[in-house]
Parts: sequence; C-alpha cells; structure tokens
Amino acid sequence: MALHLVVNGRTLPADGFPAQTTLLDFLRAQGLTGAKEGCAEGECGACTVVMLRPDGAGSKYVPVNSCLLFLPMCAGQEIWTVEALANGAALAPAQQAMVDTAGSQCGYCTPGFVMSLFAEQYRRGACDPHALSGNLCRCTGYRPIADAAASLGEAPAGPFRDRMAAPAPGFSPVECDGFSRPVTLTECF
Repeated sequence: MALHLVVNGRTLPADGFPAQTTLLDFLRAQGLTGAKEGCAEGECGACTVVMLRPDGAGSKYVPVNSCLLFLPMCAGQEIWTVEALANGAALAPAQQAMVDTAGSQCGYCTPGFVMSLFAEQYRRGACDPHALSGNLCRCTGYRPIADAAASLGEAPAGPFRDRMAAPAPGFSPVECDGFSRPVTLTECF
C-alpha cells in the first residue's frame, strides 16, 4: 500500500521508510528542521507540529508531538510545520508575538511554542496561555511566552483560516510491514 501525507499543503510519499520512523524524523528527512527532538518522550514540545482534525463540518489545528507519532499513523493526514507559517513572507502573528515579547533565547523550543500558539490562535474563542502547557522552555521563562499568547488577537483572514472551513482528512485503514491501522473494532479483531 502506498503511504502519503500532506505536509504544508504538499502531498509527500512516505513509502520506503520503516514503519517505526517517527513523523519528526520523516519531516527532518524532508528538510523541515524547525521541529526538534528534545526529549523523545512527548514531554518538552520541541517537536510540536499541528495536524488538521475534524471540527463539526470544518476542521481545526491540533498540536501534536511529532516524536511520538509513527509515520503510518499519519498516513493520509494533513500536517503543518513552522516552516509553512511565514513561507518567505512576513512573520505569522504567532511568530511575531514571540519576537515582540522577547519570548525566545536559545531558540530550541521556539518552533514548538510557535506551533502551539498558532493552533491556539486559530481555535475558536480567546487565546488561552494554559494551552501551552505541553511545551517546556529552559532559557526564556514563561512570562514572555505567556505575554506572546495574550497578545494574539483573532486569527487573520487568509489561507490558514480559510482551510478550517473544509473538512479534515479522514482515516482509512493502513497496512504496511510492521504496522496496522484499522479504523473499526471489527477490522481490529
């Protein structure tokens, strides 16, 4: 079965990678090096990317730890990384907020925080700094990062907001060497 996923709006083949390859390692092999491996246990958030998930008739951006997801788990899914936010243009609001509040020192955790801030800004409702509790910072401290979250307003109009009006990709069964993703209990048994 051919595996693929959509990363930053582009469909990428995922065949040829061992089933236990993490989403993080796959992304980094594609040259998308913003997400980092900090703890490899899903506790620091340096590897945070967002996945499009269903939200009523539309979709929402959900932060996920790319170090914990095996590549076949993400087959057919839509993933966005920090590299897609500015895409060579002006910084995205979440990125600019981190700059404006001095929310970064060494920068290792910054892409993960930015992606969590991005997902939170695009969540319907006010931005909640507690939504960043899955990200750790050892240099800057949390006040400037919480200030960055508090400074974010409504998600700006544009392709990221427009994308939320369309449904997220669904899950289909995946079978590959060393991995099985059934989508029903019957398929599982």
